[in-house]
This record gives sequence, C-alpha cells and structure tokens, in this order.
Amino acid sequence: YEMRDWEQVALGYDSLVFDLNATGLHLPVIWINTNTINYPNHHSFGLHSYVGTSSP
Repeated sequence: YEMRDWEQVALGYDSLVFDLNATGLHLPVIWINTNTINYPNHHSFGLHSYVGTSSP
C-alpha cells in the first residue's frame, strides 16, 4: 500500500482551479465577479460547478 501525497494533490488542485490565465478546453475554471451585491466595493470570484459548463 502506498499512501497518496495529499499535500501534493491539494497544491496541484489549487494551481489548476485558481489560475486565471489557464488555457485549454474548459479553462480557466475560475472567473472574477466585479458585479457584487453584498460588498459592492469588493470583487469576488466564482468556480464552475463542474468542468464543461460554459457559463457561471
């Protein structure tokens, strides 16, 4: 049995989903939301619910 390196998995996930400049099919998976309601002077971000969606 070989234990999966969960630290490396988490770092790889973060580097993929939080990369605004990622290129490729269905990338990037993050977007910046500048039209916020609760905090109008602060931008937020969104992540697609699943890979393959074309709208937030």
